[in-house]
Amino acid sequence: PGARRRMLSGTLGLLLLLASDLGARALFDPEHKIESARIYGNIDAYAYYYIDLIIGSPPQRVSVILDTGSGVAAFPCANCNHCGSHIDPPFDFAKSSSASWVSCGDGCAGTCTSGHCSYYQGYTEGSSISGYWFQDLVRLGDSLQHNPAVNARMGCHSNENKLF
Repeated sequence: PGARRRMLSGTLGLLLLLASDLGARALFDPEHKIESARIYGNIDAYAYYYIDLIIGSPPQRVSVILDTGSGVAAFPCANCNHCGSHIDPPFDFAKSSSASWVSCGDGCAGTCTSGHCSYYQGYTEGSSISGYWFQDLVRLGDSLQHNPAVNARMGCHSNENKLF
């Protein structure tokens, strides 16, 4: 309780199958291409819901807040010098053989810093996140759901402020 969770927002091209029984373990439906994941949290107690993502090779779990208020799918990375305390360890980019930094140029909506494409997301209450875009394999939920991995662009936080 009270621990902060990483941020997920925007679209990763994944569908959620919402089950009324949060303890149920729904599996990937290959016929209809429907992925599933358990949703955790309590809107009254924590003010958010979150899900797990499995990132990289070998896989690393990150828990992320379900957020429809921004376009950034991002979480703290191991090199973050100004990140809050989180339940899961920070994602270690160096340990993923499938991860690659998004370079500057075509497709970089942010600014170019040290040869990497960067992002910044500010929120109305004053919190903010910033870091660098990378691409890696991501699966929705945990390994029990057998969701397929997709290659997606995500953010690797190098800085979190206030509510993070």
